[in-house]
Amino acid sequence: MPTQHLVRPGECISSIASQYGFFPDTIWDHADNATLKNERGDGERLVSGDIVVVPDKVKREETGATGEKHRFRRKGVPSRLRLRVLYLEEPRASAPFRVEIHGRTVEGETDADGYLEFPIQPSDKRAHLTVGNADDQDDDVVQEYDLQLGHLEPIDTLAGVQSRLSNLGYHCDRELGEMNDETHEAIRLFQEANELETIDGEINDETRDAIAALHDG
Repeated sequence: MPTQHLVRPGECISSIASQYGFFPDTIWDHADNATLKNERGDGERLVSGDIVVVPDKVKREETGATGEKHRFRRKGVPSRLRLRVLYLEEPRASAPFRVEIHGRTVEGETDADGYLEFPIQPSDKRAHLTVGNADDQDDDVVQEYDLQLGHLEPIDTLAGVQSRLSNLGYHCDRELGEMNDETHEAIRLFQEANELETIDGEINDETRDAIAALHDG
């Protein structure tokens, strides 16, 4: 019988699929998840409280010659995280970066638009990102971020707006999903810095679209 999985904070289709031993698309494309798929659009942007139907496993057999070695590769793992780094509202282009994630280290360089990308496993929950080189005397800008992987909710939720604003440097209260004075101020500062038509500290379509365009690229 299919399992009704209640989505917890930080979960997405990739992590749920890994937990149950499925490919992400096998679950996300299942007919019983059609309504949720239509509502969310992207399985990596689930909201706490969503119900994901996990189908029963179907036994699959592969043939191979006896006495020979055969290699089977699991598809879809790892995923890749792509994000953009800004400094003073400008892309941090061609800057060295270092990611420390569960005992692994990934190093690279941002592209001309400030984007960087690195692989993550479904079980990865946190990472520490450093952009810039502290040992380079010519580089006086070093940015550090503690990343919570899988914790970004959709932009049409208050928590999704708050998380993106915090990632962009407009810090909101840690109690995501609750409107408060700090969130109002973060929204107002964002509206002012981006010269939006309305500067009132309230979420509207113009503000939400501007946050998504800057954060999600």
